[in-house]
Amino acid sequence: MPARWTNTATSSPAPGLRTRHSENHDDALLRIIDQVEARAHLARMTPGSVLDTAGVDIDAVTQYINVARSAVTDGQLVYSLLIAEKH
Repeated sequence: MPARWTNTATSSPAPGLRTRHSENHDDALLRIIDQVEARAHLARMTPGSVLDTAGVDIDAVTQYINVARSAVTDGQLVYSLLIAEKH
C-alpha cells in the first residue's frame, strides 16, 4: 500500500488501525530544502558549459526549490512519523 497523507487529528490512518503516536517533522523537511538550495547556489559558480553537459537547468532547480518550500509552509507537503496499531 503506498504511503498517503492523513490528518491524524481528525482521521484514522487506515481502516482497522488507530493512531498510537504521531510526530510532525516538517522542520527536518525544510532543512533538507535549505541544503538543496545551498548546493544550487554553489552550482551557480560552476561554468555553464559543465552544467549544460550534465543537463542541469539551475533556474528550474531554483523554481522547484521555491515550490517545495511553499508546499511545506502551506501545509501541502508534510513529513511525519506515524505509529498505528490494529484495533
